[in-house]
Amino acid sequence: MKDLFETYAKSWMQKQRPESIKAEVQSDVHAPQPTRVNIPAQNQEEFYEAYNVTPEDGMWLDPENRITIW
Repeated sequence: MKDLFETYAKSWMQKQRPESIKAEVQSDVHAPQPTRVNIPAQNQEEFYEAYNVTPEDGMWLDPENRITIW
């Protein structure tokens, strides 16, 4: 499962200058790259299991705040 999350993250990986990020946020309807990677991962139980994420970790999202569609 780690391979899935790491490949997904790498597919969005890029370097951007702060000015570029600001322009992108103002002109693009989509969220910037870190948000597009982190938020979907934070809402999947498999992410927590694969990386042993705990409430002390920065990527932790309380279960009651996680979005489940199916």
